[in-house]
Amino acid sequence: MCARLSGHAGIMAKRSSVDIEIHTLPVIEGATQLSKIFGFGLEQGESAETSGGLLISVAKEKRRSLVKSLTQKGIPAYEIGETKYGTGRVYLKKDYETINIRE
Repeated sequence: MCARLSGHAGIMAKRSSVDIEIHTLPVIEGATQLSKIFGFGLEQGESAETSGGLLISVAKEKRRSLVKSLTQKGIPAYEIGETKYGTGRVYLKKDYETINIRE
């Protein structure tokens, strides 16, 4: 049930009593088009195709150094959202960005 980005983020948000706003969806190139054709829900973070990575949360002031450090080690890393005061909900920012990743 939680094998998707919104599910993983939802668990984190509820356990931490915060809201998570997702502003960026990194997806394998072509996956968005396939999702639209077959109705997988990728564009809403509701597809298993969004769960291929590790979702972690770090302090805002450490995010860039973490992404840089991981990238320098050959580990793809992306900042995809942020936490906000809230009640445990997850949502896509209205004008979210999709990053197409070439594998």
